[in-house]
Amino acid sequence: MVLSFILITACFALWGFANDVTNPMVKAFSKIFRMSVTEGAMVPVVFYLGYFVMALPAALFIQRHSFKAGVMLGLTLFA
Repeated sequence: MVLSFILITACFALWGFANDVTNPMVKAFSKIFRMSVTEGAMVPVVFYLGYFVMALPAALFIQRHSFKAGVMLGLTLFA
C-alpha cells in the first residue's frame, strides 16, 4: 500500500514537471523554428485544450474499467 502511494505520487510529480517545462520549451522552440508570437501562444492553448477534450472520455474509461487502468492509460498516452 505504501509502495503504491509512493509510485503514484512520483508519477504525478513527474507529470507535473513535464507540464511545467512546456512554457520554457515553447519560448526556446519559438526562436529555433522562427514562430510568430501567435503561433507560440497557441502551443500552450492546444496543450491545455487536450485536458479539456479528454476529461469526459477519461472519466468514462475510469468508470468502465478502474482508476488504476485510467492512470496507466494516461501515463502511456502522455509518454
